[in-house]
Amino acid sequence: MQPIRPERQQRGAPDEPPETRDLTKKKLHERLSEHWFLPPNEARGVTRVYLMQVHRHQVFRVPLLDMQHFMANLIPKEHMKKAPYINSLDVKIKVEGLLRELNMPPLGYPEGVVPEEEWLFQVARKLDQNNATAIFTKPVPNPVINNNRTELMLRAKKNAERINILNPGYDRIPAFHALLVEVWNAHKRATNKHREVLTLQRELEHAIAKRDQEEVTLNAALNQAANDLYVRSTQDTTVHRMYEDSPHGANLRFQVREHYKV
Repeated sequence: MQPIRPERQQRGAPDEPPETRDLTKKKLHERLSEHWFLPPNEARGVTRVYLMQVHRHQVFRVPLLDMQHFMANLIPKEHMKKAPYINSLDVKIKVEGLLRELNMPPLGYPEGVVPEEEWLFQVARKLDQNNATAIFTKPVPNPVINNNRTELMLRAKKNAERINILNPGYDRIPAFHALLVEVWNAHKRATNKHREVLTLQRELEHAIAKRDQEEVTLNAALNQAANDLYVRSTQDTTVHRMYEDSPHGANLRFQVREHYKV
């Protein structure tokens, strides 16, 4: 049974600027969404801290009108089609890499937290119009191409493919072409699974540490609550007596643990 407590709306911290301090998280999200392309308010990772980082331009942000104009010129089924075996975690890692290469602020999501999928893929499409990261199946029309490391790697791969495979005509041999496709697909699958395993391992380590910490907090809270009940019910301020073979004290500890189990 969970104790009943009055509801209250979270407002801003004292160090927030006056224009946001009195806004609830929902109102803050609504106000920022008038200017910036944001994930939904209830999406994972969209905290008040994240929204304030958007407000202060400490994390990546793109003007709403720019994104709307960009997306309006695309054909979703054609230009937003994902490459095989791509997943949101893979996209987040690639987008973070692009942002570093372009000297732009990070996404603002902690390790283990993946942004809302539709928002993330649209951001990826805006940043990688030439499909240098191979997130999608093709570039957008008239892409904006940057001279960042990922773009340079794409050009190098295409040059190597042309010299070693296309010019000799090996790509026209059906069996060899099928092997190339299988190598590409297998590499994608293996890379994605490797990243998933690393992420799950980190999440497990974090969860175990958090569990141990919460168990310590729980035991301390249970003892404190039992102490308080003992004093109130016996008027005996010598709390340590509760632990000295006191049936009443033992019963109080049992009741507290039973009624307020997690």
